[in-house]
Amino acid sequence: MTKKRVSKPPDQRRAELIAAARMLFDEHGVESVRVSDIVARVGVAQGTFYYHFQSKEAAVEAVVEEVVLELECKIAGLFASETSDFPAKLRGLVELYLELIDQFTADDALTLPSAGGAVGHGTPMSRARERLMASIIELVEDGAQAGDIRCPNPGWTARVLEAGLLSTAETALPSRQMLYTLIENSFCMLPGSLC
Repeated sequence: MTKKRVSKPPDQRRAELIAAARMLFDEHGVESVRVSDIVARVGVAQGTFYYHFQSKEAAVEAVVEEVVLELECKIAGLFASETSDFPAKLRGLVELYLELIDQFTADDALTLPSAGGAVGHGTPMSRARERLMASIIELVEDGAQAGDIRCPNPGWTARVLEAGLLSTAETALPSRQMLYTLIENSFCMLPGSLC
């Protein structure tokens, strides 16, 4: 029995392809996913993919656009929250950062061998990563002015912590507890502030 072809409006089909690509990138990492995997997940021919995207990289860019929009909304929500204190906002931004990395690597990865490649400078993900880092830097600089942290160079400290996280994650991911402890120590916060 042959499978009946289901025709859908182009914008709906494109959205399905983006959703499938996003799920596959999250499950297997960007590097491991092929166009054939994406079309198989949606149940369409490979030509349908190329009708909507010139290449896999174009699909990655479409997923990034979606992630950036969601990220912007989540960041705005964190900053707008009047009930969240400085540690809650910082913890929220750190969790968003870790989710961002996870989105473009593999869920089952114990390390992030492709994190630099997926979210490093000059990649499509760098825009989302840089937006999130700008928010973290803004928060810690405001936190230093408000006295929430005692750190002479909060922006640079945040940048060094991020670079260290990406670098060390290529060999082993730190536990959340270890990561929060490092952040607390780096910003001279009370122990347990982020837990």
